[in-house]
Amino acid sequence: MERATARSIADAVEGSGLEKVVVASTYGAQPGERIGDLSVLYEFEQMVERGGVPTAVNRGAYYFTNLAPLLEAAREGMITTPFPEDLLMPMVSPIDLGKQAAARLLTPTADVGIQYIEGPERYTFLDVAAAFSDALGHAVLLQKIPNDQIEASFKDLGFSDVAADTYARMTRASIEALGHPDDPVRGDIDLPAYLRGLVSSADGSGDRTVLY
Repeated sequence: MERATARSIADAVEGSGLEKVVVASTYGAQPGERIGDLSVLYEFEQMVERGGVPTAVNRGAYYFTNLAPLLEAAREGMITTPFPEDLLMPMVSPIDLGKQAAARLLTPTADVGIQYIEGPERYTFLDVAAAFSDALGHAVLLQKIPNDQIEASFKDLGFSDVAADTYARMTRASIEALGHPDDPVRGDIDLPAYLRGLVSSADGSGDRTVLY
């Protein structure tokens, strides 16, 4: 389904007369089989570029919004992750991704190719637990999901066997291919600010726009 959608968009771009397009992709985009969005977005980049319209590719880091499903567990005092606890990861707010996409649409048509977008700092999941602790006002511990239980953890969330296998493969591929570009474009929203907004929004007392 995702590949079909990607092809439809690429087909619409080709011959459209557009002066320039910006593709929203991901840091871990790479060729491969059964690694979910990583390969689909890589193929999407290639398909749009082949369409002949000047193409700028913005690869975004790990979305802060991926952390939102951890809020209820954090309220109970423990979050889990398949990522190594001390793995330093580029992360970003989708708000910053949107701003950078809009900004790049306005640059000259010669501004093409891959650009990496991340937040003002990089974080480990130990940092995520600490930021949840600060936002919630109580201790939040971190538990690493063993590598041989990653598929099971996705199944516990309601994923089908095929989807759980794909997401586990995507997670492992992301860890193995995680890069740290020397010159990323950095946004303004940091992890503590995002999680404070997440908590206050869930409590009905904050600015909900920070979530998106």
